[in-house]
Parts: sequence; C-alpha cells; structure tokens
Amino acid sequence: MDEIFSMLEPSWKPKESRLETYWSSFNDAYSLTTERIKHFDPIAGMSLSPVRYIISNIIISEEKPSDEWIKEQFISFVRGEISINNEPFPSNWPPIIDDDITISEHFLMEYLSKSEWHNLIDPGELTESFSDYEMAENIYELLCNDKIGSKQNRKNNDKQAFIDKILPVIEKKTRLLFVVPSCPFKDQNRFRVPDAANNADFSEIRFLIKLHNIIQGLYQIHPYGAEFIILSDGNLYGSIFDIDNNDVNEYMERLLSFRNKLNIQLDVSVIDLKEMIDRADKDYVIYTIKEKIFSYINNYLKETESFHILKQGMKWNINTNKTSSQFSHVPDDIMWKILKCEKTDIPLKYRHEWEQMDGMADDAALQYAAINLTLKWTNLISLYFPEAIRCTVHPKKDQFAISLGYAWNGIAWSKRWPESIVDIDTESYYRINELSNKIYRIHFNNELNACAYVGELSNKNIILAQSVLPHSGWNYNDFFGREFDSYDVEEFTELGINDENYSWEKRIMPPDYYRNLLQFRLNHYHKYGFGVHGVWMDGK
Repeated sequence: MDEIFSMLEPSWKPKESRLETYWSSFNDAYSLTTERIKHFDPIAGMSLSPVRYIISNIIISEEKPSDEWIKEQFISFVRGEISINNEPFPSNWPPIIDDDITISEHFLMEYLSKSEWHNLIDPGELTESFSDYEMAENIYELLCNDKIGSKQNRKNNDKQAFIDKILPVIEKKTRLLFVVPSCPFKDQNRFRVPDAANNADFSEIRFLIKLHNIIQGLYQIHPYGAEFIILSDGNLYGSIFDIDNNDVNEYMERLLSFRNKLNIQLDVSVIDLKEMIDRADKDYVIYTIKEKIFSYINNYLKETESFHILKQGMKWNINTNKTSSQFSHVPDDIMWKILKCEKTDIPLKYRHEWEQMDGMADDAALQYAAINLTLKWTNLISLYFPEAIRCTVHPKKDQFAISLGYAWNGIAWSKRWPESIVDIDTESYYRINELSNKIYRIHFNNELNACAYVGELSNKNIILAQSVLPHSGWNYNDFFGREFDSYDVEEFTELGINDENYSWEKRIMPPDYYRNLLQFRLNHYHKYGFGVHGVWMDGK
C-alpha cells in the first residue's frame, strides 16, 4: 500500500471522536497508520507534537480461498463462536415484575460519574524505567491480565509476535489502536431480552466504561495512550436475524449518546462494519469471494455436525420478540421447543412455524459464516487499520478476548439498586426469577424500554437522593446552586450572625455555631453522598 496523502489528526468534537471525524470526511476505503511529528506554531510561539494520519489505498486481492481452507476455517469458526443452550423450559416463566421505577437524567449522570473510577486495571509490577521493548512486554502482560480478558489470551497470542507488531508503534510515540467487532443491536430472542432492539442499556454502559478502564490501565505503561474502535456489526447482521434497520441505527445512536455523556470520545470510536465492507468493495471483489464461500458451505458442508451446531445457535439469535416478530403469536413454551427441538417434537398446529424458523436459521447460518470467513480471508479489518491490535468477545487465535460480557445478548441485571457498573451483570431475562424473589424494572424518564432490572431496593432511597441535585452544581435562571464547601465558612457565618431565624433555636448565635452547622452539612455530604445545597445569585 502506497501513501497517497497525509493529514493532521482532526480536532476533538463534542459529539464525535477524532477517528469518527476522519472517517466521515470521505467515502472511500483507505488504510490508516499514524506517526507523531514535531511542529512549531509561530502564532502561539510554542512547539507541538501532534499525530499525523498517513492514508494509503486499500487493495483487495482477487484470489479466492481453496475448498480446503473454507472447510478448515468453517469448523474452527463454529467451534470458537457457538455454544448450545441445553436448559429445559424455565420453571419461573415469565418473570414477575413487582414494580416499575422511573429514574431521572441526574441519576444517570451520577451513575456514570461513580462508574468511571471502578474496575480500574492494575498493570501489576512495572520496571521503574523501561525500554520500548520492555514496554511492549508489559503491554502484553496487561492484556493477559484476568481482569481484562480470557485466560486463553496467553495461549492464543504469541508474545514475541505481539511485541514485533506493536514495537514500531511504541517507537513512533503514537497511540495504540484496538479494534473490536461488537455492539450490533439488542438481542431479540424473547427469552433473553423483552425490550426493543434499539435499547442500549446499563449493560452497554458497562461495556463502554470497561473499554475506558483498559485504556486507563494502558496509560500507566504506555504514556501515549490508546484508543478503541467498536466495529458495530448491526447493519451487517440485522437482516440475517430479522431486525429492523431503523432499530439498528437507533441502537448505535443511543450507544454514542452514552459514550458522549461519559465524555470518552478520545478513548472510544464507533464505526459501521458494513460500511467498511461497502467502501472497499466498489469492484465487487469481496462480494465474489463471499459468494464462493457461501456456495461451498451450501453445497458441501450443510450435512456436517458443525453446520447443525451453527444452525442451532442461529435460532437463538433470530427475532422472536413478542411485539416485532413473525412468531409473536406462538406461545412461549412452544417457542422454546421450536428453538431447541426437532420437528417431530412440535405439536402439529405449530410445525409450520418450526419450518419457518428452520429455514431462517439455515439461511442465517450460511450468511453469518460466509461473512465472517470472508472478513478473515480478505483480512479487511487489518487492511483498514494495519497497526491495530485485534480484540474479540469470543476467545480466538491471534486476538485478545476482553471480559466485557455479551452486553447486547441480555438485560442489565443488578442484585441491588445499582450505584455503578460494579453492580451490573448481563443476564438472560428468563433467569432473573432464579436470582431474586423480587424484580423491579427501571426506566429512564418514563421510557418504555427498561435500562436495568433490580432485585433489591434496600439502598434505593439513598441512591435516588444522591441523584436529585448534581454534585457539579446547577443553574436555574439567575440562580446557581451547589454543595457547600469549607471555603464558604465566612460567607455562611455572615449570613446568620445577626439573624435569629438562621438557627434552629430561633435566637442569635455566636460564630462557632454557624461554623459547626456548615461542618454538619459537609459531614452529611461525605457520609451519604447528598445534602442541602447553597443557592447563589450575582455571586452572593
């Protein structure tokens, strides 16, 4: 790939990452690498060291994979991607929701604030002063840390090969780049998720914050930092699983909205994986390769055990939501059987629906495998981002699995009223009555979809009280409100010193009384995380 032009890294925008700004500035397919340059700004009278993007043409090889390659990679792909659910029909179905609770935007911001500093990654013991090579070794060890990912990371990623890949980036003193295909849309299997496909919730927030935490951990090793690209694959897979395209796009918008509220645009970008393929396939080379792979699987692998396993897995990803699918009329116990059993186990009345599901799963398995093997054969993601470290949510060879759960394959669940992401897990909807005797559904500002499901409310009142007024302060017309701090003592005392109504005893009190009263307020903030705010007008 030859360099065709370069550009200084775009400036940060409130609702876009730098990479998103770069991506939206053109419609073609280019490879992106970076370097740090020295630049003197004569107006500011200072030296700068910005990052420069080096853009090169992407060339897709027209060579097609051999039949043997397709067969071997298909078996490996299914083994690494699919697990089969053998559980019986849940005894506590459907889950009983005891109450619906609405929370405010203030609660969300408080939750995000507390979440940001949880689950920070400890990089372990580091050499006080280490070389570029030792830095690469430390980065490898961090990515194999159990808090970040799978225990298989060390086995799946050769240490020396990893060091050889990232050492040139470290030497250039530029940021590390990680890519992870993920975040398609909310699963529409009715047993895993009861809400709409566009409903990014507290599970997705947890996902974003954990990416941010990994980057914070990396900063302790690599002073030039890192960033993640989420390759959102919803538009790539939506039609395969009968998901409305509008829901896919709304899900991505909601994900970006959470990202922007967290203010981590410098850490996490979101790019549409289907758009990446479309940009690179102006001459239909990728499409032709995909057709070859699709045809071989369809003609020679459909009778194999691997294809049967993949097909069963696809059934659990197809839309069976009661409000938006063609299976909405099927009773839950029968739908469970349609997803798990053979046609002869299905009552005669619903065998047509079984045939519909089997046909959809057959097509989904073919399309899903063909797309993924095409991406592997063309090495498309690496062509776009040759310096990037490949990450995954499924442990795979030459990729680092990150322990973020499958945020989109379940609901956000918390045993108690959630204070931060530490309290949140992603669970299948059909399991939650096994986890708690009481289930409370939480909504943002009367939204129809839930942002989380909670088992206990013992700490609810305290948490909600903390979310009534933001710690950072608030404005209403000409009034400014905030928590008191110790520097307010003189102004606070002056207000009350000659005012009998400013004391609980309704009499004029000495200065120490007001100092103690202010300290009571400060102690209350420290103990409970909320309390009375002061109100200022014109700075007084």
